[in-house]
Amino acid sequence: MQKFQPFKLNLTTPSVEFELGDTVEKITFYKRIICTSGNFNINFWSVFENATKEIKNNLNQTKHYIDHSWVDGTKYPTLLAVTTENELFVVEAAFDKGNKLYNKHILDESFYANFDKFIIKQAFVNIFNNNDSFATVVCAITGGVIVGNSVGDLVIFEKLRTKEEMNNQKSSINSNSSRSDESSFSNLYQPLRIIERRKESGVTGISLSLSEDQMIVSYETNEIVYVELNGIFTKLKNKLFDLTFNILSEGFHSGAITAMEISPQRPIILTASNFDKTIRVWNYITGHSEYCKIVFTESNDY
Repeated sequence: MQKFQPFKLNLTTPSVEFELGDTVEKITFYKRIICTSGNFNINFWSVFENATKEIKNNLNQTKHYIDHSWVDGTKYPTLLAVTTENELFVVEAAFDKGNKLYNKHILDESFYANFDKFIIKQAFVNIFNNNDSFATVVCAITGGVIVGNSVGDLVIFEKLRTKEEMNNQKSSINSNSSRSDESSFSNLYQPLRIIERRKESGVTGISLSLSEDQMIVSYETNEIVYVELNGIFTKLKNKLFDLTFNILSEGFHSGAITAMEISPQRPIILTASNFDKTIRVWNYITGHSEYCKIVFTESNDY
């Protein structure tokens, strides 16, 4: 049986003071680094030998950082963060030049616990090309980034692979963050495709299978879908290709129920809504939705 060493972490006296009204909405741990993000804050700490140290960053602290996700397999820890202003930031850990670890190549615990700062490596604005929605979720995937928004759309970014692609994205790249080693090119991105679902129901979660060949997406209405991702970056370059959203759970109506009937013989309720154009059948014993059909009619009367 594998034995684990006890690990104690004391965060009772954080070095960052939050202003009244600030809200931490997400906290994550990556190697020896903690990140918190939320309304008007995104902060980093290193954790080593039961002590914590704040890591400074150059992100604007007046924005609402609604979600963040770590990029796996990078030498320098890299974080993706999205804001309610439809921005995507690629942020990377760095050492000051005077730090003795600046040119270190052994990636032990001290390496990950002693970064001096997180700097913006790349920034994208208006990632959904509209002003009537905002980013809600970000998910790192090998080879790219997936972002969901408040009306059910997804935007896919892919990693840059050539110098030509890098030159085409110069406007988004922070030249002050460039390195002389392999990291300077390894985690830069470019927009690939916007997938419009227009469900008027925001994306609340994105999760990937271990092999990253399938994606699960959840929505505010409790709808859950899965999407096949095999060869996704190549396929999306074909403008005629569309993602297929396979429904696992229909969830709830996304608008008011405008008609309802109960079955006299079975524990079944039928509901209809002229807002989301759906008719749904519910089992009121199990509490589950057993059937859903989207109905498009010229009339709003059901």
